[in-house]
Amino acid sequence: MVSYSKAISADVSRLATPFRTPQIALRLTWAALVLSGCSTLTPRPLDTSAADPKTHARPAGYRSAIGGFVSRRPVDPDDWKTTNERVAPPPKAAE
Repeated sequence: MVSYSKAISADVSRLATPFRTPQIALRLTWAALVLSGCSTLTPRPLDTSAADPKTHARPAGYRSAIGGFVSRRPVDPDDWKTTNERVAPPPKAAE
């Protein structure tokens, strides 16, 4: 029975590592990495040159970086009823 379990464990350890030595696995991994770097696609060439004066481009527009800035300085407390009436939407007209 002991010899049978040793034979089974030896068989399982051989199946767990498909390569005889770790060097072969390391070399195959290295070769796969090197060859995969060679398989990238090159970008499609452009139809026109950037130096061509006939090439169209979108015009550059100016947008201020602080265009929508609103000062948010602290203020003294105010009457809440007056503030609510000032910022509330106007009442709808009766039909």
